[in-house]
Amino acid sequence: MVSLIFTVLILPHFAMAQVAADSASAGVTYGNSAAGAYGASQDMQTANQTIQSITVNQKQSDATLSPIATANDVVTKMLDKLPDGETKNGLKEYVSILGAKEYGNAGAGGSNKGLVAYFNNRFSDQKNSCVRTAAISFYDEMAKTLEYEKKTKVIRPGISEVSGEGQFKNLAPGWVWKLALKHAKGDPNSAMFLIGICGNDDTGHGQLSYQDSSQEALDQLRLRKQDYLTTKRDLEKRIQELSKNADVNQQEIYDTQKIAAEYGAAIHKLETENSITKNLSCPPQNSGFYAPQSLSKDADIPQSLKNEILETQKTVDGAKRTAGKYYHVYGSAFMACQLIQNGIGPTSASFIQQQAARVYRGVRMCESVRLLSASDDVEKTFKKYKVHSKPDLAMKVIEAIKSKKLDCEHIYNNKTGTYAEIPPECKIIYEAGYSPSMFTEVDGVGAEQIQKKLIGMGRNSDAASLYKSWYLGGGSIQGKKIPCSDIRMFGPNNLMKPDANFFDKLSKPDGWSDERYRAASQKLATWDNDFKWTIAQHKAGAEFAGKNCKKRAPGEKPLKGICPEGPPDGEAQVDLYSKRNGSAPSPIKSTEGTR
Repeated sequence: MVSLIFTVLILPHFAMAQVAADSASAGVTYGNSAAGAYGASQDMQTANQTIQSITVNQKQSDATLSPIATANDVVTKMLDKLPDGETKNGLKEYVSILGAKEYGNAGAGGSNKGLVAYFNNRFSDQKNSCVRTAAISFYDEMAKTLEYEKKTKVIRPGISEVSGEGQFKNLAPGWVWKLALKHAKGDPNSAMFLIGICGNDDTGHGQLSYQDSSQEALDQLRLRKQDYLTTKRDLEKRIQELSKNADVNQQEIYDTQKIAAEYGAAIHKLETENSITKNLSCPPQNSGFYAPQSLSKDADIPQSLKNEILETQKTVDGAKRTAGKYYHVYGSAFMACQLIQNGIGPTSASFIQQQAARVYRGVRMCESVRLLSASDDVEKTFKKYKVHSKPDLAMKVIEAIKSKKLDCEHIYNNKTGTYAEIPPECKIIYEAGYSPSMFTEVDGVGAEQIQKKLIGMGRNSDAASLYKSWYLGGGSIQGKKIPCSDIRMFGPNNLMKPDANFFDKLSKPDGWSDERYRAASQKLATWDNDFKWTIAQHKAGAEFAGKNCKKRAPGEKPLKGICPEGPPDGEAQVDLYSKRNGSAPSPIKSTEGTR
């Protein structure tokens, strides 16, 4: 889950809708009076003017900033225009946690870089020993709970699997939440933080590093130094013995001296160290931690939607296992909890998270259909080789490579020292993950192997072409890149049955066979389901947070269940990790969480 609600498509409208409620607490009276209406309209006008001015000023930076980071700049400046109050504070905190500038041009694909950075910072900061202590304790007990799975689990939990049933029968629904509350001393906000550390992504958070300065760690450093000293003395003794022998190989003496010097350098380094780097390992993605309903029996998508997803994927891609991707539920629950504890109501928090899912999935979808930008080249290449599909084009390209009529490999110009542009027909080989040199051999790669792999690619490309014609999004407005959306304006009534009647068939592109049209439309249906799926997961997580997370009272610490003595106000706190390991506690100044 990467909550991208801060894009200009959504956040400005929500923020302004909340201004009236927050303004009352901030001492600004709008109410129902004419003056109040004027004030609210002025704020909306100011916000819109801000967006427009930033849009113009940032056209140059758009070339280097990712769409996510650019949108973040717009919204951050827009939020500064809002009246002070809970909505403003809550949304600014929300945007800060997302860390949009962590994302490159790849957008939200791959991992939740913003959230990963947020948790890494709070976990690894030496001042936040209370955070580490609770997290280590929580995930240590979780590892013991999941120990029995290691011998049997090799794949990610499926969408149809749930805690309390099947291979997860020993894990009752809600087991993760119960365990988190235990380690958060009953504080739901702290419990959600602990779950979010690893739960926000099942791949992006393999390990979290930290510096252990406990007495136990210092003892380990001392023993390591002693071992190195002993080894160094033995090496020096060996050098003396070798030097006494006139017949010894001088290279052996040199090599031994070199090793002894390396140990000396290591000893010197140890003398300056006062901590050991350790890692907290998150549960593997195939563990029961990511089994649906681990948060709660109700924190899951409806069974009817699961059936729809499975049936569509079975029709399009054949029967295969579908991962549950429960990290979307965890991530949304954590982000909604941040909103709720900062004063934004559960209903609004759920709305934000559902729209965040729509924007997130739109960014991911645009990445998946990136071939859209090259669709014109593809069509031209089809005409050049007189074919109508990528698999057929691949065969023509392979024949041209083998007959040396086409060179897809040697595109470097020795005279100019530059690379020539890759011919469009060559790109299909690279897209399939093959090297052109593979087809210059006598045997090479079999045609059937190539065709099988490219059939799916061709279908995806066709689906991308239909998306470009039927859906809103994927382009830009006033220089701003707009994510793809699930808003379909054209096309058949049912994507799974695109040729059900005469009017549906009118949406078929010229030159396409019925089979090609049907396959592309049905593939598009799976992308539509991805939107429904992620939105439903965000809703489930946010609604769970709405039932459990609590608004913080004035002066209440955000992580009081795991950091009762601070952070965030900078008070001295006890190094609980050292205390747990038997060493004398030492006061540490903390500023974590300071707003």
